[in-house]
Amino acid sequence: MKKEHRVHPRYRVQLLAKMEEGQRVSHVKIIDLSLAGCRIVCKQLLNPSAHVRLTFFLKTEAGHQAALPISCRVTRVFKADEEKVVGLAFIGTILPENGIEQLIAEAAKNPKAKLA
Repeated sequence: MKKEHRVHPRYRVQLLAKMEEGQRVSHVKIIDLSLAGCRIVCKQLLNPSAHVRLTFFLKTEAGHQAALPISCRVTRVFKADEEKVVGLAFIGTILPENGIEQLIAEAAKNPKAKLA
């Protein structure tokens, strides 16, 4: 079995986020999340090393609220028919306002969500 070299544990999630690449805005599905980055499913083909911004949506009593966007770098792209699976690395400091720590804390409550 291959040894995992990740610093931060990854969690399986099912979340929607907004992705901005230049002037193009789309909604993507987040399928795993860690403090270092995430994996998304999207329709558009992204170039490795491209920069995008992700906005996560946090659950509130009134529904969902957009968190502060975070910059990301595309690390891997896998094509699967119409959809692409894309690995993203977060760039810079993760702030509480980005919502990532909150989303990971929610995912960590489910013991089956931890991937590595």
